[in-house]
Amino acid sequence: MLQEELSKIYLDVEKATKSYQLLCEELINKFKNKYNYDFRGFNKSLKPFREKFELDNNKLTDDWKFYFHGGDICFKNLNSGQIVDVNLKYEKYGVLDLWFFQCFLRTTAEFKELSKVFENNTLKLVQTLKYLRDINKLDLVNSNFKNYGFEDKFIWKNRV
Repeated sequence: MLQEELSKIYLDVEKATKSYQLLCEELINKFKNKYNYDFRGFNKSLKPFREKFELDNNKLTDDWKFYFHGGDICFKNLNSGQIVDVNLKYEKYGVLDLWFFQCFLRTTAEFKELSKVFENNTLKLVQTLKYLRDINKLDLVNSNFKNYGFEDKFIWKNRV
């Protein structure tokens, strides 16, 4: 990717990574508070909660529904259609799984135009994320399941 093209989009991508991580954390916290369940305990079963999920019709709030898949959790906004898929195999929430992040971009009104830049071009997204890492805007985080083939992924570098 050309440096000129990168300089036009990297600030928008940084903003999107921040928005994605903060929303992931917010939704996970809502889930944790509603069900008194913390995903960070990997030996804990969701089985005791399944009946409650069914009674709630998998609704986290009036606006958000959720479902589990492949060890991860997907939240869908019932009003906007926004999808926030959260990878649960990392110590932090909001790691940038390329598929999950592209879906977030496509379904988030604020980032819909940005998503078109990366449509059918995952390599361009990877190059942009690497650039953000190189300029110290993203970190790499390790998977809790590294021994099972899950690689390190990027995450927005939270600056407080």
